[in-house]
Amino acid sequence: MKGQQNKLEIIQKVKRNDDQVKRIITFENNDYLKTKEIYDHLKYEFPQSEYLSLAQLIESIKYNFIKIYKGQILIIIQSMLEHLLKLHYNIQISHGKLIPQNIIIKLKYDKSNQLTIIQTKFQIEKIHFVNYRLIDDINYQINNYFQDVDDIIDCSIALIQPFSNQKCQLLQCILNTLNDYKKDKKMNVLYSLFEFIQSSIQEYVDKENYKVKNKEIQLSVNINKSNPQSNKCEEFEEYGMLSKRNRLQKLIYNFIEEIQFHDITTKLNKSGNQINESVSINESIFDQSQLKSQDEIKIFEVFQKIIQQQIMRISWEKYGTFLESWDLDTEKLQEQTFKDINLNNEAILNKHLSKVLQEFQNVQSINNEIKEEIEKNYRFDILYDETKAKEIFILELMIESQNYDFQNIQSFIKKVKSNVKSELQEYYNDILMYEILNLINDLI
Repeated sequence: MKGQQNKLEIIQKVKRNDDQVKRIITFENNDYLKTKEIYDHLKYEFPQSEYLSLAQLIESIKYNFIKIYKGQILIIIQSMLEHLLKLHYNIQISHGKLIPQNIIIKLKYDKSNQLTIIQTKFQIEKIHFVNYRLIDDINYQINNYFQDVDDIIDCSIALIQPFSNQKCQLLQCILNTLNDYKKDKKMNVLYSLFEFIQSSIQEYVDKENYKVKNKEIQLSVNINKSNPQSNKCEEFEEYGMLSKRNRLQKLIYNFIEEIQFHDITTKLNKSGNQINESVSINESIFDQSQLKSQDEIKIFEVFQKIIQQQIMRISWEKYGTFLESWDLDTEKLQEQTFKDINLNNEAILNKHLSKVLQEFQNVQSINNEIKEEIEKNYRFDILYDETKAKEIFILELMIESQNYDFQNIQSFIKKVKSNVKSELQEYYNDILMYEILNLINDLI
């Protein structure tokens, strides 16, 4: 995505380490899998200049920031379906958690081949799936194919929905057909759906510029009906605001690129009255010297990545709204964007981070709860290890940070603590079982 220099970090817990996991890793062939040895988690770091999740794409389109052609929507859907077909037919494994944030789009790397605030042609090089349920759920059945089909249809619908206000008859027909496919439980439903999207692209998308063709279309609105419906199909060109987007494009991307590198512990202030002038930094909003250990620094770094994603969303929202309006006051826009980013960063660092650090320092209380539960029935000399509890806390925080909700920090913390307790219970149950077996052997 043009202007984005940070990385999308995705971490998944590993509950099994067998051939199935290795087959998934080989199938995905992901260059940005940073975990060299599979132990307790997988870690991906995707450069956002080349990669973005489907969730990010949908969100940026909803904010009217990124603009793409309707023909490109169909090409993205086709690419996702093709990758799922290969997964099902080549290695006979289902994903189990196909939601927009688990679908990663890799653009063909080229400075002219990037998503921008103006509709442009771009090429998809690869689709990746992440967060396979098989990897973190040892009881998952690997052949849940129909659920994958329903999920990929929901993802496709979510991508089309931001365009619903354009009253496009082609997209509406495709939406109706996608919903019909969810009711179809035939074994070849995925391949049939892929063929439908592929034929729609061949018939209605101009391969030279990825726009839909201006023509009458004959498209069935129900997969069980043979009589097609005639509809008008055309690409929606945003001539009204296009000159504004062209005029401000360079200024906006310079600003977004620069703002990503500022120190999040200090306030942003503009140094001039133009959107492309340098950002000056002064007042501190968080004192890093209060971080007393390497573990606390790791937790701070998790929130640093959360803030980077939040800044990106704020930028999309502010500039998307501005670009769709007749407002020309870029100075006011910059001031409001700075204000919102500063308020966001201050709340996250001084309230949310502080609460998480408090829970981290109190993590031994989770050990004590488990100890009390175990000792109701057993008396063994088990070490309820605070270091182990802290390691698990940090890992669970890193994993759950992908689901961070600014508006509901208490639920976020509760989920992290619940995951920590569950992992510790499993860890101590293994130790308990070992002690019981030893006791039985001694009695024999």
